[in-house]
Amino acid sequence: MQNTTQDEPDGRTGGDAVTIDATTGFVLEALGWATIPGRPFVVAHAARTADAIERADYSELAGARLDGIPAEERAALAAEWTRVGLLEHASVAAFARFALQLLGLGAPPELLQTCQQAMQDELRHTRLAFGLASAYAATPLGPGRLDLEHALDAPENDLLAHVAMSTFVEGCIGETLAALDAREGASCATDPYVREVLSAIARDEERHAQLAWRFLDWALGERPSLAQPLLDRARLARAPSPLAVPTATSRPTGTEREASRATLLQHGILPLEQRRELEAQAFEHVLAPCLLALLDKHAGMASGVSEHAQAAHSAHLVAQL
Repeated sequence: MQNTTQDEPDGRTGGDAVTIDATTGFVLEALGWATIPGRPFVVAHAARTADAIERADYSELAGARLDGIPAEERAALAAEWTRVGLLEHASVAAFARFALQLLGLGAPPELLQTCQQAMQDELRHTRLAFGLASAYAATPLGPGRLDLEHALDAPENDLLAHVAMSTFVEGCIGETLAALDAREGASCATDPYVREVLSAIARDEERHAQLAWRFLDWALGERPSLAQPLLDRARLARAPSPLAVPTATSRPTGTEREASRATLLQHGILPLEQRRELEAQAFEHVLAPCLLALLDKHAGMASGVSEHAQAAHSAHLVAQL
């Protein structure tokens, strides 16, 4: 496998050189998943979302408590829940594309059925998030038009490798972190309605992560040689990624910033540092063990592999991570 470096706009730096895996066509760089909970809609190596607009049909009626929240902190909550709503909305598109890819690969119908349910889950999450954003903003909010240009582009020569890599990054990693983020947010939230919303989202995101791992299991059964590119990508996912991300939690300073952070946390929005810590814990305790177990399973299923050879292969996998 050879990797190539080329100039591609990545949505963050406007054209920096990125390294592209020659087999999967997927970008090989550490992404800031703590800022993108859930399955992102990645197009041309950038997570794409719609813009927020005033509209009432995407807002689930929210029962959040608004009394006693200063106007500035309500604006910060509105901004953060709008960001969540846009990411959840983009996840609908990501699962729609995944459904088409499953059809193109001839994947088992159970995977397609679960994928369709995930689309419905993400649409519900979108409405819940925009319901909260609209309540905090005192304005009905929802997503505008989502740009779909080049959304179905993929390497013509190897769709399976491309979808396996994107599913690992966007599904196994992204959805696992989304579940942890929502679960932690629910445990910190003092508002009962917000806690209920985040708990429901966490349960759904756990199922979405399971779908990603089940697809990867099937893909490795189809082609065990996909193991090495996945290991390469896992090593990069383990590397620390930049912290400079413009979010509502990073703008205030001093005492004002701490007060805003406390209010955000009470309404289920985790500080970026806390998300980073969850990201590190997820890799060590969930992502790496699951990936190694899956790769080990398919190494053991290969015909003619002795126990000694399988043990040596397992040790080799651990050493690479």
